[in-house]
Amino acid sequence: MSEQQDPMGKVIAKAMQDEAFKKQLIAEPAAVLKAAGVAVPDGITLKVVADTETERHIVLPALSGQLSDGEIAGIAGGWYYFVCFGLGGWSQAR
Repeated sequence: MSEQQDPMGKVIAKAMQDEAFKKQLIAEPAAVLKAAGVAVPDGITLKVVADTETERHIVLPALSGQLSDGEIAGIAGGWYYFVCFGLGGWSQAR
């Protein structure tokens, strides 16, 4: 899926280029994502953080049971953050 077809890709690209948009995304992630066409399920709280030159973030998954070998491999391979929220289409990014 290209960035043109992927609403999440568009949001991320815009946030990287537009400081005011990035601040809005950090302050109101659900509203910004919904406005961009990304489905945000009710009851889900989103938090957007930005890495800096001196600070990086590690997201630990919320586990609801055992992970398969494939899921563990995917997490180790770096694609976990695309699927952890379970929002529209992210699980396809591997």
